[in-house]
This record gives sequence, structure tokens and C-alpha cells, in this order.
Amino acid sequence: MKDVKKPDDLPTEPTDEGDEEPVAEAEFATVIADSGSTVNMRTKAKSSAPLVERVPLGARVEVLGTCRSWTKVKFGSRTGYMMTKFLTAEQEQEPDENLTLEERVFLLERRVALLEASDGAVG
Repeated sequence: MKDVKKPDDLPTEPTDEGDEEPVAEAEFATVIADSGSTVNMRTKAKSSAPLVERVPLGARVEVLGTCRSWTKVKFGSRTGYMMTKFLTAEQEQEPDENLTLEERVFLLERRVALLEASDGAVG
């Protein structure tokens, strides 16, 4: 995995959420949550900051920098902050050649279903 450079506009002082200096993270991450179908992306690393977008579970986001509990991400053309607990680092993987075509189709359909879901939001 590639190290991410510290963006100039990532907060370097603790916020009311207890953030610290940015640290290197994975280049991309997947949006996850235990409930709901979207996670909020905000304008600042604060849960009270205005909403930029609701990002669907299973979506792939580009990681621009990470503070203790917030990660600066890019989703499509929009940039904002998501709580780090709703992201999981992606590992670069080669396709599993042992999977059958039916298994690959099933995995793709499951991912599409996650991306299309629109019940509520978390974060």
C-alpha cells in the first residue's frame, strides 16, 4: 500500500472529537457500518459539521489523510470527512482464480445491492 501525504487543510490540532496529527493510511477504503445504508461525509472533522453527501455502504473512497477519529476522503468529485470507524482499508488483491463465474456474479450483485440501498444514514 502507498503512504498518503498529509494534506495542508487536514486539521493538525485536536478538535472537539479528540483528533490528533494525521497519519499515513491506505490509498483507498470501503465504507462500512453495522446498520443503515449510508454514512455521512461532512465538511469538517466534526459530527456537527454540515453534510456534504451520504455515501452508500460498500462504496470505495479515496483516502486523503487520517486523524484519530476522522478521515478526509474523496468520493466522486466531492471531498469531506468521515468517521474513521466507518471505513476499512482496501487491500490490493489479485482476483481469486478459484472462484466460479456464478460466485463472481454473486459477489458483484451483492456489492451492487449495497451501493443501491438507501435506507437511513449513519455518522
